[in-house]
Amino acid sequence: MALVHGMAHVACGCRDYILAAKTQLREGQERHLVRPLSSDKFDFVAINVPSTFQLGIIPEDEAPPWGLLRVVACAREKFGFNAGILDAHKLKLSLNEIIEQIEISGAKLIGINPTSVNVSEGRRIADACDERKIPYILGGVHATLSPQIARGDFPNAFAMVRGDGELAIVEIIRAALESGPKSEGAGIYYNGHEIGSRTDYAKRINPADVPLIRQDEYVEEPIYTHVISLDEEQRTIHEATLYVTTGCPFECTFCAAPVMNNKGNGLAYLRPRMSRIVDEVEYTVNNLKADAIHFLDDMAFISGSSIKEFYVELQERHMTGTFIWRGLTRVPVVLRADFSDNVTELAKETGLWKLALGIESGNDKMLRQIKKEITKEQAVQAIEKLSRHQVQTKGFFIMGFPGETEDQIKETREFILLLKDKGMTDVSVYQFKPYPGTLERQRLVELRPELANKLDYFEPPEGGKSDPRYGFGKGAWLPDDQLIAEIPSWKVKEYILGTMKEFYGSYLRVD
Repeated sequence: MALVHGMAHVACGCRDYILAAKTQLREGQERHLVRPLSSDKFDFVAINVPSTFQLGIIPEDEAPPWGLLRVVACAREKFGFNAGILDAHKLKLSLNEIIEQIEISGAKLIGINPTSVNVSEGRRIADACDERKIPYILGGVHATLSPQIARGDFPNAFAMVRGDGELAIVEIIRAALESGPKSEGAGIYYNGHEIGSRTDYAKRINPADVPLIRQDEYVEEPIYTHVISLDEEQRTIHEATLYVTTGCPFECTFCAAPVMNNKGNGLAYLRPRMSRIVDEVEYTVNNLKADAIHFLDDMAFISGSSIKEFYVELQERHMTGTFIWRGLTRVPVVLRADFSDNVTELAKETGLWKLALGIESGNDKMLRQIKKEITKEQAVQAIEKLSRHQVQTKGFFIMGFPGETEDQIKETREFILLLKDKGMTDVSVYQFKPYPGTLERQRLVELRPELANKLDYFEPPEGGKSDPRYGFGKGAWLPDDQLIAEIPSWKVKEYILGTMKEFYGSYLRVD
């Protein structure tokens, strides 16, 4: 989800596609937008719930909803149901347009995936389903972080899934459409069954067992055509996203991932054999005609050894030099002994051009608090190492952690500017959000118990759009007077905006 400053972008046709689709809706043509477009009369349609604060300003590189894609692909290709996906977020559909699509598609069962920032939008879709007596399933972030809270928000949901839905979906569809038994399998929470203090998760599928996602059939505009600066030249690339693993093996206290991935069960991170990963790459390059790939995984490559495997597999398929790629990793991975200078050069030969690192803070005490398991000095070393090999780097940072002082926030700002001098080419700075189930939320409630009942959701800014200085609306702000850090949220916001301006020279960013 990189945000690259100062680059010209080439329209990829997405605007024209969306305009044509919505014009068709206005003209009353009875054609569904549910993918695959070749199907009709769907058993199950998964809807990617839109976020109001991003409507109209969604960036061209908005990532597909890979969790829903996996669920739909399994329901359709593994279990034989006529399943489809409606990316209402990417298509920028209004509630009325979503309702029209539900009716045109003939969906017998709906799935929705609200997060903490679009619960209200999810509720409106759920209400529309209730009015039409169409059962709906709740899955994704909101249902996983707290089934108890989610049940209160969506009391009529036919079922909720905590965790991954690829295997749970078959039982739920059968129960909904075939009046099958509601056996209350692991991680499945049916309506009318007491949740109580249940904490179980759905059985997790190995990503190798998920059908290969044919993005040309399932994804709205899977290729993002844009211009990047590479080797001191401007280059137009045709980039697709991939998500090839499951979960994250780390335990950062601010992140929802440990809760989302049921960290305690020992299966928080799963990755297939390298041959399967390269199968995905090969399909993307050959079928989508992509010459660039963005790995969205928290950890697509977890070691120098995995880079070597990637290189060998590409060599055997004569694919080196056919594409470039970027992804996300961690500072300790870059500094591991097996991630030597030679391995970094191998990574370059596979096409690596950019790595993003979750650094989060410029204060060592705060880094320990959030269990980042790095130091500032290590972050400097990682940036310097990648820069020596002409790998561009991006840092992710957060300001406004529970109890964070103004001096610590200033230290993060200064550290970001230092890393720019060390070679860091891009940065994103976010305001801390107290996601349900995270250790930092728990810490916050202990520090400020008066906030306990005010933290469930994050409403969009007034007018439905984010601060225009912050680009495309990736960061809905907390209420200005909310006191999470030692300074109010409005002041945290100003530090974030000021830091972005200092780094890039202006507030305006693209990509």
